[in-house]
Amino acid sequence: MAIEITSGDVFSLEQLKNHAKVYAGPGAGKTHFLVENMKSIVTSNPKIIKSKNRKVLCVTYTNAAVEEIKNRLGTFAERIEVY
Repeated sequence: MAIEITSGDVFSLEQLKNHAKVYAGPGAGKTHFLVENMKSIVTSNPKIIKSKNRKVLCVTYTNAAVEEIKNRLGTFAERIEVY
């Protein structure tokens, strides 16, 4: 089932229980969407909040994207592994 989202949307904990695939063209805000959702996960997911060892993994295709995501994460980067 396809749903329409914007780059500013943040998935709820319930929505995160399902897999998601995002299709969008250049400049549509995919990186913004991804970064904001990862920030939300590390601040609202009980499994991550209660553990000092649990992190979110983000895998991307290019080293340039890795650096861009890390820069956008700011202080959240310590809870998110980006490769």
